[in-house]
Amino acid sequence: MNTGRWEGKKRKSVRYESIFSEVSAPLSPDLKRGLEERAKEGGDWLNMMPRYKNNNVLGEGEFRDGLLMRYMSEPSDLPSHCDGCGKKFGLKHALDCKTGGLITARHDELRDELCVVGTQAYSPAAIRDEPYVKSGRNRSGQDQEAADDSQRYESIFSEVSAPLSPDLKRGLEERAKEGGDWLNMMPRYKNNNVLGEGEFRDGLLMRYMSEPSDLPSHCDGCGKKFGLKHALDCKTGGLITARHDELRDELCVVGTQAYSPAAIRDEPYVKSGRNRSGQDQEAADDSPVRVITRKRGEEEGELRGDLSIRGLWNRQTDTIIDVRITNSDAKSYLNKTVAKHLLAQEKEKKDKYLPMCREQRKNFTPFVATVDGILGREAKMMCKQLAKQLALKWARPVSVTQQYVNQTVQVAILRSVHRCIRGARASPRRPDHIFLPFEDGAGLGLYR
Repeated sequence: MNTGRWEGKKRKSVRYESIFSEVSAPLSPDLKRGLEERAKEGGDWLNMMPRYKNNNVLGEGEFRDGLLMRYMSEPSDLPSHCDGCGKKFGLKHALDCKTGGLITARHDELRDELCVVGTQAYSPAAIRDEPYVKSGRNRSGQDQEAADDSQRYESIFSEVSAPLSPDLKRGLEERAKEGGDWLNMMPRYKNNNVLGEGEFRDGLLMRYMSEPSDLPSHCDGCGKKFGLKHALDCKTGGLITARHDELRDELCVVGTQAYSPAAIRDEPYVKSGRNRSGQDQEAADDSPVRVITRKRGEEEGELRGDLSIRGLWNRQTDTIIDVRITNSDAKSYLNKTVAKHLLAQEKEKKDKYLPMCREQRKNFTPFVATVDGILGREAKMMCKQLAKQLALKWARPVSVTQQYVNQTVQVAILRSVHRCIRGARASPRRPDHIFLPFEDGAGLGLYR
């Protein structure tokens, strides 16, 4: 039945083309070209049902002129000369003459109608009129003054940083551009963004590449000489892992605010365990992915992300997110800029996770940040996406929600880094005579 209908449509189309070729044979090439294009597209308005409720009713003159233009004809009651520029008036001149601003008004009316349709399809918070692509600098004396201030700042920074070491100059230059949103925030307990005195002081000292003066002489975990670099890298006591987990948990909170609790999952599987039987062992040996480090609760052969958000980039698609906080001032990274170091860390994450995620129709986003709160490229894009979703949900400007997300992430990093600097790495002391009857939850069955 469908085949017969298709054949009927095909015969009708062939008949129409033959009739059009016969009728348009004596016409000029330009007229023939115009009629041929208009016969295929642009005629939906001829089939509509005019309704004032839909604002699609055309006046008599509007309908007549639209029909004449569609058939490449010129209205007969046009004036002889243009009342704006004085040139000879015709249809082509009317569509191209910029005198009087009617061409700009034509553009603005279509833009305004697209704003209305966009608001109907999404929400008023998602639509912005005339957004900046690139801000102008020389529009007024105020903008020129801002440009002069920027040049003055660069010259002052170059002069001040001249006697500094290359490593110190590199760190200050990168921190001057990014990672300072937490300095502009309004602390509120309701937003959970209040920093303690020590957290603020340590964050400020780290930002200016200075070391706190009241640090202990030796690490209470490994016994080595203690300093800021050692505090950020020493894995004894689990503070480095806790630093990672605190940022992951904060991203879970922001993701839940932007989407819903059902869309967020903690430590999702990317690859399930393979080493549970002889058959699975063979499959694990053949697999190109070898997992060396494992997350909490991760068995041998398993691969997990830190969290997943459903619908982050595409509808009905999970996005696996893996978090890393890195010390860009470590000795092995000083030969790279911070931006290149973050790109290398993101590439390492992608090489590990992305092939497995693609096999399962999942997206992958590495969330890499420095201990100073400077985010990698992928992390910035993720924060922007969360901010857009929050703007839609809360009906607030994207600039406001973007600042909220950036400040939340940076505060989480500062708090976790402060714990690495000030927290205890030594295990709690237990009297030797205390006997632990069991180490896991299996022994709870002994108690009723």
